[in-house]
Amino acid sequence: MRQVDDVGGRYIESGLQIDVQLKSTTRAIATDREIKYDLDVRAYDQLRRTDNILRLFVLLVLPEDEADWVVQSDEELLLRKCAYWLVLRGGLDVQSVSTVRVSIPRENLLTANALLEIIGRKITTREEP
Repeated sequence: MRQVDDVGGRYIESGLQIDVQLKSTTRAIATDREIKYDLDVRAYDQLRRTDNILRLFVLLVLPEDEADWVVQSDEELLLRKCAYWLVLRGGLDVQSVSTVRVSIPRENLLTANALLEIIGRKITTREEP
């Protein structure tokens, strides 16, 4: 995803680029305060890089029953449960060679307003697993 600005009636890239790593699961560990997920170490290492690209991890939590995932008609497309986001930029090295458990605060619910805020703030905070 890249930010585009209207400059004199022409749309140009403004320089902000966001890469999104999207995963879905029925097996997230949900508590009142957070969602825990075992992320592949290779993906984790990509997401924690500190270059000029903002990398956003998005976890779509789905119901256990596959028949409940999506409802579609001519009037709507409904995706059950919800998605959460996390920035792992600058995260710690991990010793594991397979997975690292990440914790996503429940308030990091992925919404249209959340995306606008992420783009507006150009998040650079460090999140640790």
